[in-house]
Amino acid sequence: MIVLYSYPELFGVADNNGYGLKVFAFMRLARLPFTHEHIFDASAAPRGQLPYITDDGATIGDSENIIAHLTSSNATPVISSPACSTTFTGSCRIRAGRTSATGRRFATR
Repeated sequence: MIVLYSYPELFGVADNNGYGLKVFAFMRLARLPFTHEHIFDASAAPRGQLPYITDDGATIGDSENIIAHLTSSNATPVISSPACSTTFTGSCRIRAGRTSATGRRFATR
C-alpha cells in the first residue's frame, strides 16, 4: 500500500502545500489505492521536505519524482488532452493561440 505523507489539510483542501496537493490530485485521478498521512515533522522525509511517499519499502520525495515513480511502477492510466502538447506525466503545456481546451482551432493573426 502506498502512503502519502504531507502537511495537514487547510480550509477543506487535502494539503496546504501545492506540491503535496499535486501528488494527492494525481493519485486520486489515477485511482491509485493509497493512505494519506498528515504530518508536521519532515525529519523522516528525503531531504527533509514534504511531500513524500513510501511504496513497498521505498521512500520517494519530491513531487516530480513521486509522479514519475508512480507512473513507471504502477498500472497508471495514460491521461491526455487535445490542449496538451504531450501526454500527461505531471505537466501540461498548452499550445497558446492554436487550440482551445476542447481542441477547437483558433485563427491566428
